[in-house]
Amino acid sequence: MLPNAAETRMVFTMNARELMHFFNLRCCNRAQWEIRALAWAMLGMCMREAPSLFSICGPSCASGACPEGKMSCGKAGEVRERLEKLKELAASGTSDAEISRFARENCI
Repeated sequence: MLPNAAETRMVFTMNARELMHFFNLRCCNRAQWEIRALAWAMLGMCMREAPSLFSICGPSCASGACPEGKMSCGKAGEVRERLEKLKELAASGTSDAEISRFARENCI
C-alpha cells in the first residue's frame, strides 16, 4: 500500500485489443485526471507507431454517442477536436516528450 502522492513506477503489458479497450475507457473525460493524461499520451504514441491500427481508437464519444448517458460530460465535440489534434501530432512523428506535454496540457 502506498500513501497518497507517492510517485510509483509501473510496468504492464497489453496486447492491441486491450490497449484499444483501455483507450476507450480511460481517455474519457470522466476518467480520473492522472490516468486520463497517461491514456492520451499512450494513445498518441501508439498512433505514431501503428497508425493503421490505432487511428480508430480514443474515447467512445469520439466515434459515436457517449455510453455514459445522463452522466455524460457533455463535451463530445471538444474531445473530438482534441483527438484530431493528437492524430496530427502523431502523424508528424512528434517525440514522446511532446506528446506527453500535449496530454498533460489538454487532457486534464
